[in-house]
Amino acid sequence: MNINVYGDLEARGLDRCFDYWAQQLGLEWRFSYGSIVTFLAEASVDQRSDDSAWDCIFIEPDELSKALMDLLSVLNSNRRLVFLLSPRRAGPRDEEMLLRAREDLQAANVTLDILDGRDTAELYNCSAIHRSGSGDTPYSAEFFAAIATATVRRIAVVEGVAGPPIKLIAVDADHTLWSGACGEDEIANLALGDAHLTLQRFLLDQQKRGVLLALCSHAARADLEAAFTTLPMLIRVDDFLIIAGEGRAKSASLASIAAELAIAHSAILMIDDNPAQCHEISSALPGVTTLLFEANAALKLNHIWRLDPVARTQEDERRNQFYIEQRERKVHLKHFAERSDFFSSIDQKVTVRAASKAALPRVEQLSRRCNQFHNDGRRWPLVSIKRYLDGGGHCLVVELSDRFGDLGIVAAMLFVVKVDRIDVDLIAMSCRALDRDVEACVLGHLIGSYGSIGLHFKGGATGRNEAFLRFAASVAKGAAPSDLPSLSQIAKTLSATAYGWTRRTDHKDPTASPVAALATCQPDVGLAGRIFDIEAVTHNHSASLILSAMRSARSAVSSNSSLPATIRDAMATILRHDRLGLDDSFFDVGGDSLMAVDVLTELEQLFGVMIPLTILFDTAFTPNDIATEIQCILTTMPPVAQMS
Repeated sequence: MNINVYGDLEARGLDRCFDYWAQQLGLEWRFSYGSIVTFLAEASVDQRSDDSAWDCIFIEPDELSKALMDLLSVLNSNRRLVFLLSPRRAGPRDEEMLLRAREDLQAANVTLDILDGRDTAELYNCSAIHRSGSGDTPYSAEFFAAIATATVRRIAVVEGVAGPPIKLIAVDADHTLWSGACGEDEIANLALGDAHLTLQRFLLDQQKRGVLLALCSHAARADLEAAFTTLPMLIRVDDFLIIAGEGRAKSASLASIAAELAIAHSAILMIDDNPAQCHEISSALPGVTTLLFEANAALKLNHIWRLDPVARTQEDERRNQFYIEQRERKVHLKHFAERSDFFSSIDQKVTVRAASKAALPRVEQLSRRCNQFHNDGRRWPLVSIKRYLDGGGHCLVVELSDRFGDLGIVAAMLFVVKVDRIDVDLIAMSCRALDRDVEACVLGHLIGSYGSIGLHFKGGATGRNEAFLRFAASVAKGAAPSDLPSLSQIAKTLSATAYGWTRRTDHKDPTASPVAALATCQPDVGLAGRIFDIEAVTHNHSASLILSAMRSARSAVSSNSSLPATIRDAMATILRHDRLGLDDSFFDVGGDSLMAVDVLTELEQLFGVMIPLTILFDTAFTPNDIATEIQCILTTMPPVAQMS
């Protein structure tokens, strides 16, 4: 992946933090620098084919709207942009221009994110934005750590590097939503503190984003309801889709919840104040993420990367209601022996249509969130979908509704039509649509549109997509192992028995026999399978902690005899002087005060320390002088907990 950073020389300090996070995530990211003028010139001629490239522009707020308008006038290809704003606030007129330019850029197939410098500094609790003693510029090491981390975080979420998104937050009650135990203490002795209210606000905000909520507590239901009724709670009992746990191990309750909602364990976050309970859950259900609600837990809540939304859709706003309606369907289903009779009784309507531009964010979301019915596990960023369609690809979406409610878009397909076959690059379906005959409707649409050509699904087993494998096996039934099934053959199968209407017993092991409809290559899951420790990420919830982790990661460099040589190389790069000695004064070989400040900024980012400006006057400013100062700073710093 390429990350191109554009801006003035002050932005050069970003690469150290980028490099640190690339190491933490186990990725190979390449960084380059250039001016904004250079970026605009490149954009005017660049027909980029590399979907993995990100352009990050470090700019002042009052220059942003003009830069966006200039970009719009020269842009002729899909780009993915992150604008990194300096901490200065933009005026009302700039905000208005920014809004218009942003809408125009999105219309031009540009994936655009804007990170406000001051908001980011506040999120990461920067103690200082500007470097002490140097006026407004250059910026402090903490600010660079914050803005670079926020950028990497956004890219990681969009690329799927942060792991699968969290779909359900389960939370304990006693000592977590309030202080005290509702089954043991008098209700009057229960209390709400700032941390409890912060957690409740957080849960409600996540619910608005489409995350499901569950209450998982050992307390009796009556005691829980009494606490919710008596305390001035922000969250209500009705906000929780499921309440479970009384008399059961919490791991058993979570496993039951996952089964009922048809979601993977890896999509669950459990928040509990008890370390023993967190350990019990992690041991029994390794896929479930646990977060210990301790003294500083409230600081960590906004730093759980897997909860960051890529884009909000209409389905997000109604997700909680979807599951309530699904319960009603399950109750109704018990009255029918045949699923076909059940479908008729609920007035099920399945609509297959070409995806509109407004539906593409939902297509992207389905590629990220679906696991059970997904052809290869690959996550499709919006820019990749747009480029795919611009290149002649097609996109179908499937809408599902019945008398219980409208489920919205529940499935999507990306495919290319060739002379003799259809190549399907993505087919993903929500777990809410499983066993609803949606797959058969998609096939019926293809049969009606393209006749008898072959059908080829790219992908294979991912370890979690058994529902798709069963579907692919049913499609390939009747075709020779070396042949692709044709749509005409599939039509005969559909006329005999529509897929999903009757329970199938002939594919207990969907990977046991060859499936002609699948590509022979291994699934390309890309970055989606990478998951890193939530405690490691949430620990670094402030810029100072990130810098401390960077220092720890570079401790080998600081104790190495090559420290002066590393400093000399940094100075020589800025001086453009290839024969600088370890005892040569920076000023004696052509350096000036402005260049010296650049050197200090570079070294501060390299070693994660703040070097006092007095070194310019108290020493000869040689590589050895600076190495001595840095070594002194590093050895006198207080120990800080490291990132695992």
